[in-house]
Amino acid sequence: MYRRTIASMLAMALALVLGAAAPAYAQTVVATIPVGAGPSSVAVNARTNRIYVTNGNDYVSVIDGATNAVVTTLAVGDVAGVAVNE
Repeated sequence: MYRRTIASMLAMALALVLGAAAPAYAQTVVATIPVGAGPSSVAVNARTNRIYVTNGNDYVSVIDGATNAVVTTLAVGDVAGVAVNE
């Protein structure tokens, strides 16, 4: 029983050390892009590098991820969310 307890304590200590060694990535703001009133949902298409943001005013703004500029704004009516299919 004593050996099993020490083994489990060593395993937990090793897991803590390995977990602590993992790199931490900070989230930073790289741009602020005006997209309309009340942005509520976001979806990203990694293939086209386009970001889709729903606005509270029944629009979807399409952003070019390379330039961080709004490419177009689409009137879609009552928006509940957004998703992409790559």
